Amino acid sequence: MIEAKRRLRTDGSWAAQILGNLLAHGQPPPADLLAIIVPDRLYIWRSSDPPHAPPAYEIDTRPLLAPYFERIGVRPEQIQPMAFEALVSWWLNDLARGDVAPVTQELSKSGLLDAVSGAQIIHENPA
Repeated sequence: MIEAKRRLRTDGSWAAQILGNLLAHGQPPPADLLAIIVPDRLYIWRSSDPPHAPPAYEIDTRPLLAPYFERIGVRPEQIQPMAFEALVSWWLNDLARGDVAPVTQELSKSGLLDAVSGAQIIHENPA
């Protein structure tokens, strides 16, 4: 499960609170990893981590998402929320196909690449 939020200058405690709120309002997803991505950070937890725990990984997404922002001609602080969700879906689909660069060592270590490799990315619209 990956939640995309178009919010800048976040931190791990903000992300832990958001994840805790998401999990409190629904059934935990059957996933090994849970993540929140914002234009400049990627926060990743293992599903076994306790609610409101700090993220196991906090990754700078600026070098990862920069090629996508450049292709659409929008800066991270200008992108609209739904457009950011579409950009993240585009990036995840590329990750799933193994067709993305750059891939940082930290992203590789997080387990996200293995989790999405060959996966079908499903974009869920908010209710």
